[in-house]
Amino acid sequence: NDTEAYLGKFLTAKETQFLHIGKIGMEPLFSLLLQVFALTKMPFFVFLAFCYLIIFGALWLLMYKKVDYPMLAFIVYIGFSFFVFNISGLRQSLAMSIGIFGYLVIEANWFKKKVLNYIIFGVLLVIAFLIHNSAFILVALPFLMLLKIEKKWLLVIIPAILFFLYVLAGYIFEFVFFYIVSGDTYAPGSFGGGFTVWFYLGILV
Repeated sequence: NDTEAYLGKFLTAKETQFLHIGKIGMEPLFSLLLQVFALTKMPFFVFLAFCYLIIFGALWLLMYKKVDYPMLAFIVYIGFSFFVFNISGLRQSLAMSIGIFGYLVIEANWFKKKVLNYIIFGVLLVIAFLIHNSAFILVALPFLMLLKIEKKWLLVIIPAILFFLYVLAGYIFEFVFFYIVSGDTYAPGSFGGGFTVWFYLGILV
């Protein structure tokens, strides 16, 4: 799984000269973070613990500020998506957690001058992107925050979007790419996550 792949990259980072992150083969800031822990003789689990501290810190802060029953939300999150999203998608989780901090800066208006809040959000967005390029989708966040949608409509809109993205769009896009474009045998579920992220971004726009 992905955790084993990260362990392999961690071991590679131990044998790599500092700042020569190209050999690690991941996004630059994540590779640098990996290398810092590896070259300072830290165990791999300490690196994971540091990442999870940021991830769960952001999630808990978001739940505490925006959810009426944060502990219930946290339990539901752990029960349904902890392994799939956080353990198997460490870079994505870390990038998105930094995006959460950016959202909270805008939402709370930390500075009287709104432009400063957006500048901080932009800086955090760049940091998140250098950890995993899927964070580019966070560019849409400030605009989505301006939308005013009643909660009753969310019960219809969100399931419809999820159904389209995960059930219809994935298989349709895989069929088009593998069977029509490349001429390969159609293989559902084999399409790469990176391409899928950009496809979803196109749908969002």
